[in-house]
Amino acid sequence: MQQIRQVGSQLAAFVRARPVVATGISGVIAGGIGDTVAQIYEGNAAHDGTFSLRRLAGVMAFQGTLGPFLSLPLYGWLDRRFGTQVTLKVLAAKVVVDDFAFVPFVELPLFLTMTSVAEGADVVNRFQREYTDCLWACWAFNIPITILNFSIVPPPFRVIVLDISECLMTCVLSYVSHRHVHAPPVSPILDGDTTSSVDAAATTTQLAPKEDDCNAANA
Repeated sequence: MQQIRQVGSQLAAFVRARPVVATGISGVIAGGIGDTVAQIYEGNAAHDGTFSLRRLAGVMAFQGTLGPFLSLPLYGWLDRRFGTQVTLKVLAAKVVVDDFAFVPFVELPLFLTMTSVAEGADVVNRFQREYTDCLWACWAFNIPITILNFSIVPPPFRVIVLDISECLMTCVLSYVSHRHVHAPPVSPILDGDTTSSVDAAATTTQLAPKEDDCNAANA
């Protein structure tokens, strides 16, 4: 037990002394675990067992960038701007800035852009297809985490806690933003394109010789 406390104290001292490095490391680890779980689930669900290292690299790069270079400065600014008191007014202001300004206009666009570039996918198409669903997923997960983070977690450890929780969020976000990859192809009949099938069947029927005509010819 004493050894665990010593390790915890050393980690706490490292986080306080090198917050950028600590949050970068925790972000990369969280992104790697989250996307790996998502890809394993997708592979099992699709029964193809595929795993994309480019996608994994993109998610890890995003999480390694988000924590130290965006979330850490943002959290410091929020404390300076609104104070560190745990009041309803302060929490509401921080939630509005973090989840309704930073997430939809900075965090999520950066995620979709970095992962698309890493995978060689079309960025505009990814935005058009996945942005709305990803945003709802972010809000459902981030808002409770933001409230807990600013109410009970000491300031030096907020980004670390965010990165740990983002391990699950990354899993969800990575899955939601890649659902089209394993989506089954749409049948032309189910897609409403029945005219060509009916015409083709009618044409085949017209071209096929009638049984009576064949019998008459043979006689």
